[in-house]
Amino acid sequence: MAMKQEIMDKIHKTAGERIDAGSMQCEADFFIGAMSMYLALHPESEEDGSWCPPSWMFTIMRGDSVVENAAEIEADRAIERAEIKAERDYDDRHAYDRPYY
Repeated sequence: MAMKQEIMDKIHKTAGERIDAGSMQCEADFFIGAMSMYLALHPESEEDGSWCPPSWMFTIMRGDSVVENAAEIEADRAIERAEIKAERDYDDRHAYDRPYY
């Protein structure tokens, strides 16, 4: 069972707030600490590895920002949702314009 997205989102938010406040010394240490705490609170997660979201681990290993990566992913998802909505709205408006064979 993977770490719930809601928990990951709250950790991203807290990390972002610390970055904005200038109090983040090392983002990697922050997320490793969050994963350690999750493992301490949910020891059963060690069996399936859910204490360690791959998106965090690989981002940390690349030396990239987990917070920036999460923000980029969410922005991409928002764009995709808007595009899908626009396509559906267009289809709904033009559903009767096409001949029905």
